[in-house]
Amino acid sequence: ASGTIKTVGGIVQALELSPYHITLDSLYDIRERMIAAGHLDKLDLPGLKAERKPVIAGGLAVLIATFEALRLENMQVSDGALREGLLYERLGRSRCEDTRLKTVESVQQRFQVSRNHADRVTGTARRLFIACEEAWKLQPEDAELLHWAGSLHEIGLAVSLSGYQRHGAYLLDYADLPGFSFEEQERMSVLVRCHRKKISKRLLRQIPTAKRITVLRLAVLLRLATLLHRSRKDETAILEEVVAEEEGLSIRFAEGELDRHPLQLASLQQEAGYLQQVGFTLRFSS
Repeated sequence: ASGTIKTVGGIVQALELSPYHITLDSLYDIRERMIAAGHLDKLDLPGLKAERKPVIAGGLAVLIATFEALRLENMQVSDGALREGLLYERLGRSRCEDTRLKTVESVQQRFQVSRNHADRVTGTARRLFIACEEAWKLQPEDAELLHWAGSLHEIGLAVSLSGYQRHGAYLLDYADLPGFSFEEQERMSVLVRCHRKKISKRLLRQIPTAKRITVLRLAVLLRLATLLHRSRKDETAILEEVVAEEEGLSIRFAEGELDRHPLQLASLQQEAGYLQQVGFTLRFSS
């Protein structure tokens, strides 16, 4: 609630005009007391601080008008408050003006992320997502999360090449990212942390149970996308089929592709070992 509403709520309770809520009658009562005072210097209401006196009349008028226009019966004061920016952000998304896109582009620029490589990774991650979407019951917001994580998975390189996935996750944990909710930022950080090397079981346990398997699956898709583009070139082994399973993934490459890309074959074998440690089975063939 705003400071004025909290103040009015405190006055209502102090004067015992209503036990729990602000009501229209209680607002009328306060208005009459203010009119009777005649001047701010003479206004003496319990709970009204000196710094609030100059604005209380205008705030009360707006509150009364709100009650009358919306025909409210009562209002309960909240200890929390809703930022104006959140309202603008929600309005923007409905008009296809997603603040998160600008935020991601700004972070990429700040940490000198290769947008060409990020686009390669997100493009392949998107194709893998589409192949698994129905079987894994993935949602549009999952696709967005995967895209944002893919766009920013290399920001940790600005700190150090060694363990850059950890540095990237740290930066996302503590960065100010306009447009992203706390949950979105947290899960994006987990995906970046888990996009290479061993997957942290501790981090996965921090995700609510209902979303944990989805986050793991998205991490697998991001890991595969980054693995397939490890050469940082557009050319990669050609995928012919991707089959999603409950706790696994089977991928088939075009005939002879893995023979032509021995480094990717070695990476896939290592990846299968990493995923097995978290109960996920990766099968691949050519």
